[in-house]
Amino acid sequence: MERVATVDGAVARRAARQLGLVAPGDARAVGLSRNAVRHRVRAGRWERKRRGVYGIAGVRPTFEQEVEAARLAHGADALATGPTAARIWEMAGRHEVEGIHLLTLTPSKARGPGVVTRRSRLIVPADRATRHGVGVTSWARTFVENSARNDLTDRQLGWILDDGLRHGLVTLDQMGSTVDRLRPGPGRRLRRVRVLLEARGVGYDPGCSQPEVRIAGWLAAAGFGRPQLNVVAEAGGVRWELDGAYVEERVCWDYHSTFIHGGPGGITTARKDTRKALVLKQAGWRYSAFDETTTEAAAVGAVGHDLRPATAARGGVPGSAPSMDRLWALPDGVAS
Repeated sequence: MERVATVDGAVARRAARQLGLVAPGDARAVGLSRNAVRHRVRAGRWERKRRGVYGIAGVRPTFEQEVEAARLAHGADALATGPTAARIWEMAGRHEVEGIHLLTLTPSKARGPGVVTRRSRLIVPADRATRHGVGVTSWARTFVENSARNDLTDRQLGWILDDGLRHGLVTLDQMGSTVDRLRPGPGRRLRRVRVLLEARGVGYDPGCSQPEVRIAGWLAAAGFGRPQLNVVAEAGGVRWELDGAYVEERVCWDYHSTFIHGGPGGITTARKDTRKALVLKQAGWRYSAFDETTTEAAAVGAVGHDLRPATAARGGVPGSAPSMDRLWALPDGVAS
């Protein structure tokens, strides 16, 4: 009995490092026979996930666990890639493509339902990463392996790339070296990626997204002090990221791209955005949300309306807000 507890403890320690999964070879490594494995499955202590892969009962199943089980069933060299890896990296946008996509070094048939395998002749250490406990292709390799998707426009790919650069998940040098060592193949269009990299050039700083910068420019041109971008505000016990803000006046705004923010799998959801607006309001912030349909006059008008009471409370500090006559005289601009 003591030996059984010791063996199960050894397996549990291994499983704790891989999302509650018992990988092929783990049972054998601690001296468990096939009959011993079958006994644990029949007793409900383990549950079969994939061929040769088991989950410890009681561990909450997740998308990451499902992917890692499929990967382990194909061997340690396999990596989650394509849309699957994009979801695990939490890349901007939506990546709910059917199936679990794996990249392998050796020819391999898909083991189990819903698995899509693709072979690569070259996977170097720089292409390998671990994200949320899952063996995945690096951010750069994942981006390249999604570059042939027809559901992503060049503009959307640019958004995704800039988001990765902004959050420090990849550098242009890493992207360049990844593209240079690969050849065209299924799932990737290297020319498409090179065009995106060339457009960014040496010393490129993604800063904020172009719409955010454009809105800040509108506000500055209207006579407001230039807003701070990428501000973090604490409200309701949560640290909220704001696209732009006048911190002293507690006036802020976000730009909600339909591609980035909308629909299942987007960076944010309507529910989260609603909660954010309510919590910020309760904390004394004046909050606006803009999207592709917002005109220059609308953006400047909304922020001006929020700044007016704050400016009055501060005694009309110069530079905090423009003349209201000029503000309301602005013509409608081009939709962002």
